[in-house]
Amino acid sequence: MKPTAILLLHCPDKPGIISELTRFITDNKGNIVYLDQYVDRVDSMFFMRIEWELDNFLIPRDKIKEYISTLYAQRYKMTFNLYFNDVKPRMAIFVSKMSHCNQLWKILKGMGIPDHLTCFLRNLYAGQEA
Repeated sequence: MKPTAILLLHCPDKPGIISELTRFITDNKGNIVYLDQYVDRVDSMFFMRIEWELDNFLIPRDKIKEYISTLYAQRYKMTFNLYFNDVKPRMAIFVSKMSHCNQLWKILKGMGIPDHLTCFLRNLYAGQEA
């Protein structure tokens, strides 16, 4: 699988957001492989997910966030997160019953436990046994 960057963002809706961001990616030799956008018309908020290949991308991955922040986030009052498909976040699974934990453990053991799964957590209430 080719390495990709995934940009999730939301901001007040204004004309030109998609055009500017796609131009930024293509001008820097990125190949867009997925783009989805939505406008909440009640609150006039724009939401977008865009993913592009990094093989020939001219901006180093550790600088992309800085570029987006400087060029677009301030101008559009944008909140965004940037992810890379080859970086897996650490993960915990929350369960409500111990039997759920045991069932999930057996299933995951059979499939091969993902490296990024760090723990199972169960909530207990006062007076409840583990």
